[in-house]
Amino acid sequence: MRTAGCAMGKVKKSPVGSTYYLLQTMANHKSAIKKMRQDEVRRRRNASYKTRMKNLVKKVEMAIAQKDIEGAKAALQKAIPILDKLAAKGIIHLNKASRKKSRLMHKLNALIASQTSA
Repeated sequence: MRTAGCAMGKVKKSPVGSTYYLLQTMANHKSAIKKMRQDEVRRRRNASYKTRMKNLVKKVEMAIAQKDIEGAKAALQKAIPILDKLAAKGIIHLNKASRKKSRLMHKLNALIASQTSA
């Protein structure tokens, strides 16, 4: 791992990806060191949850762009519970989850309306 100096501590390159994270060297208390470890674990977990959410939303939007109503409905039914779960855990704001669901439903309903009227 490469390290670089920083005013607060050292910046290390993650062994798994190209992300950089800050290692605080100022924590001297056991509780502060443990808190830093916990924060890093939570940050990585939250990042994976957010990536999963983004991928599910992209699948719905891709199906809508390809005018695949059944695929979009199936993808949306997978995405909605994940959005609700992330909002319940506090990973994303409740309003953000509602907004994403609403916009996806609006796009899907517009596609269905255009298919039935054509």
